[in-house]
Amino acid sequence: MKMLVWLVALVLGGQSFASPFFGELKNFNLNYYQPSGNAQSEILIFQDINYQTSTSYEVELQAGSLFLITPMTTIQLDNLPAFVTDVDTLSVNNLNIISHQSKLELDLEYMSSSANSESISIEGLKISCTSLTSTQDPMDEILDQCLNNAGEVSLGSFFEGSKQQLANFTMSTQDGIMDFKVTAAGKTVRGEGETYFDGDTVRIKITKAKYGIFNVRGLLFKELESLASEKIRINNPWIEIDL
Repeated sequence: MKMLVWLVALVLGGQSFASPFFGELKNFNLNYYQPSGNAQSEILIFQDINYQTSTSYEVELQAGSLFLITPMTTIQLDNLPAFVTDVDTLSVNNLNIISHQSKLELDLEYMSSSANSESISIEGLKISCTSLTSTQDPMDEILDQCLNNAGEVSLGSFFEGSKQQLANFTMSTQDGIMDFKVTAAGKTVRGEGETYFDGDTVRIKITKAKYGIFNVRGLLFKELESLASEKIRINNPWIEIDL
């Protein structure tokens, strides 16, 4: 569940490149050590920005926004998740995003952040959603297409500190039907379910979770109960996330 929350947050973090503002980001790398950092990209095409050669940026994080500063302009990215903006250190290696009328694709080689002696890292994240169309709310469009229409997600690994929480995670959705596979604590669990996005809430129904021939859905939800909060509700077989 925690990884699903992360994946949603990461997609929302990429919403600046989604329709109706189609664009491309290629080989973006960033290193931030409070209070400043630097970044580079091979291509950045977004609204009136058209950098099609290698570009360097100064990086600042202020009040929940990320600023990429060049001699020509300052790019401000707002509404990013806290694990990107409320940090002491942030590292991004080889981030690529392409957004156009038929598809949104995100490919991230590696990312890590740390704050208050806690750290996380993810490796090998890929997200693909289909059939993007122009809308007044890019966030709603991405979630609607990925969860209600069709999408694919894969993740190599997810660490909290030095502890690996997830590995070899894959999830695909088609017309709201979801199947997933994940390795945790050395065990590979396969499952099925349903995904819904309606308004400001993501709803996930896990109908099956098996380790080999064993049904482990009950054990899975027992583990997920620790994640419950005002915005995350765990009630077997449902997981609900308020955005």
